Amino acid sequence: MADLRIIRSIDGTSLRCRLILALGVAVVLLLPQTVRAAGAEPRAARVVATISVRTGAYAVAVNPISDLIYVGNTLDGRVSVIDGRTNRTTVTAHAGCCGQFATAVNPVTNTLYIAGIDDNRLLVLAGRTGQVTTRVNLGAVQPFDVAADPVTNRVYVSDVSGAGVLVVSGRTNRVIGTLPGSSGGSAVAVNSANDVVYIAIGDAVLAVDGRTNRIVARIPVGPSPSDIAVDSISNTAYVVDNAENKLRVINGRTNHVAATIGIVGTPFSVAVDPLTRTVYAPDFFSGVMSIIDGTADRLTGTVRTGHGAIFAAVNPLTHTVYVSNELTSTVAVVKG
Repeated sequence: MADLRIIRSIDGTSLRCRLILALGVAVVLLLPQTVRAAGAEPRAARVVATISVRTGAYAVAVNPISDLIYVGNTLDGRVSVIDGRTNRTTVTAHAGCCGQFATAVNPVTNTLYIAGIDDNRLLVLAGRTGQVTTRVNLGAVQPFDVAADPVTNRVYVSDVSGAGVLVVSGRTNRVIGTLPGSSGGSAVAVNSANDVVYIAIGDAVLAVDGRTNRIVARIPVGPSPSDIAVDSISNTAYVVDNAENKLRVINGRTNHVAATIGIVGTPFSVAVDPLTRTVYAPDFFSGVMSIIDGTADRLTGTVRTGHGAIFAAVNPLTHTVYVSNELTSTVAVVKG
């Protein structure tokens, strides 16, 4: 594999500028809806719509710029594309992936990435149509999770078979390296502001500097970390554990657990709205999603989203949460 210790290219700089510009324009346009008045109490979260999708609704990803939501359906290998403005499915595309799989979006290039545990390829899809444009051969691996960095235009794919977290160039659609010490990694997330990649391994989270390809820290978090969400604005990572009803808060500056918060059930996934610093953790068995104030580090409420609530994704520009309910093949749309 190629050495990842390289100077960021002109393409990377261009991507950074495009990301800042696109998000900046979107925030300005949505400013009246985005900024909460000082001292105002947050409204209670509520389900405003329930959208039927293909069988086996699983992984969810959101492009906040286009306001499109992507739902992977594990039983038939299809991807449902939902318009966030109308809460209607606009396209159902065949991804050709089967089994449990993960999704990630690069909002700058409007590209969707899918990694499936039964397929040793990373699927690259056009964000507008949901159609597969490229299949990246990952080698003899079993992909588990995927994360996209819109600033560096890199994609990180974890592998449960032991090969480690693979690094794929979003420009060339080729594997360009493997993160050190990442063998056995499951969940993966990236902080686009500082290029730090977080990987769940065993009972800890590994932090790796994506610029230097060096391990920054190994952070003990609990017996079985199942998912990681990153707030790039506050430099905070949130980790849920499917063996404990706890959410752990990692300070990205000190690389230590700054708080441990009790939540409902044992969530498999976690999502964060960085503009409101609100964290969401749906529980599969109870169908209840915990809502956490990331500023105060406390549980502030819950909302019932549906049977088999398994994954959540947030559009931070509309403050809308999308929760896939695997047992009913639906997506709950949550506001508040």
